[in-house]
Amino acid sequence: MASKQQLSIEQKQTLRLLPIQKQMGELLEMNPHEIEERVSQEIDDNPALEYAVDSDEQDLNSTTEDGGAFKENERSISDYGGNNDDETPYYMRRARNSSVDDDYYEAPMAAEQSLSEFLLNQLREREELSPAQEMIAEYIIGALDDAGYLERTTAAIADDVTFKEGIEVETPEVEEMLATIQELDPAGIGARDVRECLMLQLEREKATDINRLAYDIVNRDFVNLSTRRFDRLLSRYNIDRETLDRVLAKIKSLNAKPASAFAGGSSENQRLQISPDFHVEVNREDKSLTLTLLNRVPELQISESFSLENERLAADGAKSLPRAKRDEVAFIRSKYNSAADFIKVLKMRQDTLFRTMRAIVEKQRDYFLTGDAAAIHPLRLQDIADVIDMDVSVVSRATSNKYVDSIWGIKPLKFFFNERLTTASGVDVSSREVMETIRHIVDDEDKAKPLSDDRILDALHERGYNIKRRTVAKYREQLGIPASTARRRTNSSSN
Repeated sequence: MASKQQLSIEQKQTLRLLPIQKQMGELLEMNPHEIEERVSQEIDDNPALEYAVDSDEQDLNSTTEDGGAFKENERSISDYGGNNDDETPYYMRRARNSSVDDDYYEAPMAAEQSLSEFLLNQLREREELSPAQEMIAEYIIGALDDAGYLERTTAAIADDVTFKEGIEVETPEVEEMLATIQELDPAGIGARDVRECLMLQLEREKATDINRLAYDIVNRDFVNLSTRRFDRLLSRYNIDRETLDRVLAKIKSLNAKPASAFAGGSSENQRLQISPDFHVEVNREDKSLTLTLLNRVPELQISESFSLENERLAADGAKSLPRAKRDEVAFIRSKYNSAADFIKVLKMRQDTLFRTMRAIVEKQRDYFLTGDAAAIHPLRLQDIADVIDMDVSVVSRATSNKYVDSIWGIKPLKFFFNERLTTASGVDVSSREVMETIRHIVDDEDKAKPLSDDRILDALHERGYNIKRRTVAKYREQLGIPASTARRRTNSSSN
């Protein structure tokens, strides 16, 4: 039978991001330190890009769309709304790059010893490090996140040292130095995941039966442990529930964030270590708020030589060029366009960040005025996306790893987003309000007879909160409040 050929037309809907959109997404997610490094890298890589030495423009880091200071109160909040971009010129509402000569807002830094200094001093006291070993150690320590975990692989760190420092380093050398760092204080530092962090701490504990059993469970059955499949643990290790409770108590006593004392272990330390992206000044007398985008991005411009050359090429565009000149022309145009796009994306980033934070301040005004977490209103990323008329993915990137500083301390922007719940009377409340209510209920309970989740649920129902028991358990765990049995044992042991 002869084969039959057919031509069919199929319509598919695909999404393809333009390079400038992709770059915008990348820059939007960066924190202040990362964006500074990225700008510096672009300056080094692109000869058409340079710092703007002189700038007579007004710094609009803390302006509203009407060009004035962002003074948010009951009157002004209705004046400018949140979506009048079409009526206001872009240059009047942008949060632009500041000049290289500007006085930047400097986030307070810790005067006490940093984690890096603390670890390096321990290394130097323990043994004599060669210059190469100390360099590897610095790269490893530099790759630790705020909790003390290693964010990069040892192979990637070996490549970093090799290419950036010009010293041939192999992965085993990095592994050896990492093992040495993991022996330092605080216990658990340099772990690559929670399992390894707990094991590093248990290795330093006395070799008791409970500690050895805890180590074996973390090492061999971390999945069952983390998913609370305790029946499997009881069966596999042939132990009773009392022994398992002692093991669990031991594991819970360990610190899953070993570097917390250096990066956010307390509200004061957190204020000292984190560089906030925004500052909200609170005037409780007239109930006004002033929002400032803490801009660390210097103003950039295209170099005059590239600008003039690009204009000349544009004027001569119709003329034929010798083959030898074509590569030079392509290079000039490529670098000019790349520089122009980068400057444009930076301005878009600043504008988006400012508009996003302003919308959050408007929505959570009561919190910024009172500092009461229960005053935080129900808020979703989509709610902010609707206000600033952008996709929810943009808001997600704009709020990722970003912080705001106010009189109430430094808070991540994710702090202001929460679930929307409904009371028995049909009033919307935030999950944060319910969690604060649970905290107060537990604080006021009879310590000799801690309330079960069912009793807490009854107390919430009496207050009009229409939630389920599993929600109570979830919020209680998020608050770090143990179950009633664990609270009873803790209270008994402290008496």
